[in-house]
Amino acid sequence: MQRQDQYQEYVRKLKQAQLSDSSDQLLKQMSDKADYMLHYMKTRLPTQRYTSLMWYFIGAFTLVSFISFFKFGGFIRFLPLSLSILYIIYNRHQNIQLSKSNSFDRLKDDEAINSIRYVEGKVNHVRKGIEMKCHRILQVKYLYILFFPLMLFFIGELILGKFPFNNFWIALIIALMMGSVVWKYIFDDDLEELDQFDNSLIGDLEIYRQRA
Repeated sequence: MQRQDQYQEYVRKLKQAQLSDSSDQLLKQMSDKADYMLHYMKTRLPTQRYTSLMWYFIGAFTLVSFISFFKFGGFIRFLPLSLSILYIIYNRHQNIQLSKSNSFDRLKDDEAINSIRYVEGKVNHVRKGIEMKCHRILQVKYLYILFFPLMLFFIGELILGKFPFNNFWIALIIALMMGSVVWKYIFDDDLEELDQFDNSLIGDLEIYRQRA
C-alpha cells in the first residue's frame, strides 16, 4: 500500500513537471510567434504601402476633378474630392487615438525573457498592432470603394465629353458597380491573414491559461 502511494505521488509529480515544461515551451513559442508576426507586418504589410495607395488616389482624384472642372465647370465637381479628404482627416484622428493605447512594457533587468508578464505583454502588443494595421487597411479599402467609382465617372465623362449612356444616374450606378465590387476584394487577403494571426495568438493565450 505504501509503495502504491509512493508510485502515485511519483506519477503526480511527473505530470506536474511535464505540464510545467509544456507551459514553458508554449510561452517560448508565443514569444517567438509574436516576434515573427511583428517582423512580418513591418516587412510584408508595411504601413507605408497603404499610405502610398491612399495619397496616390487622392493625387489622381484631385487631377481628374480639376480637369473636369475646367472642361465642364461647376464647383460641385469638387464635392466628392472634399468628402474624400474629410474622410482621410477623420481616419487620421482615429489612428492617433489607437496609437496612444499601443504601449508595451519592456523587459525588466531581473526578468526572464520568457516570463509570463513579458510574453503576455508582447502578445497583447502584437494584437494591438494587428488592430491598427487592420484599421489602416480598411481605411484605404473604403476610400477606394466609396470614391473610386466617382473618379471613374469623371473619367468616363471626360473621355466621352458627356454623361456616359447619356444619363447621369445610369452612368453613376454602373461606375459604382465597376469600382466598388473590385476594391471590396482587393484588400481581403491581407485582412484575412491578419485575422488568422490574431486568432492564433488568442488561441495560444487560452491554451496557456488552461495549463497554468
